[in-house]
Amino acid sequence: MKKLLLILALCFSLPSQANLLTLDVSSPELNIGEALSVTVSATNFDPFSTLGFEIEFDTDLFAFAPNSVGGDLANTGAFIFEVSAQTYGVAMSFIDFEDFTQPNFSALTFNLTAIASGSTDFTLANIQSFMPIDSAALNASAQVNSVPAAGTFSIFLFTTFCLALRHRTRARLTS
Repeated sequence: MKKLLLILALCFSLPSQANLLTLDVSSPELNIGEALSVTVSATNFDPFSTLGFEIEFDTDLFAFAPNSVGGDLANTGAFIFEVSAQTYGVAMSFIDFEDFTQPNFSALTFNLTAIASGSTDFTLANIQSFMPIDSAALNASAQVNSVPAAGTFSIFLFTTFCLALRHRTRARLTS
């Protein structure tokens, strides 16, 4: 009986390494032309030398900005750190000869530019590693709105006013 209690006490008192990945977007709602920041964070990670995953979203709504790629893994000088646009979204691969030992880090950050209106879900998928990965938030969503009608109408009125003023100024100069 004492051994059973000791085993139970050890099981519940030892720290748990969760290897937890979470996906987050900066804003659930934005307008066409605005940027959306996507972040994949890692918590309580064991040392590792390989990690890969895909972020799936509607590529008709967003354009990937490759020069915005960042995160703690990007700054390691790894043998391979590649982030690329795919037909389904974005893929990330990390391979190094030395273990990455930081337990809490930003695995990947990048920006997307909204190019069309609609809504999409962002899903962290096809996670590849030599260790088990838990995931707290694999999904996020974003709604892209078109330019508000009042803003479009005011641009139209301003353009019309400028053209009328230009026409009136030219008419005065010729007479």
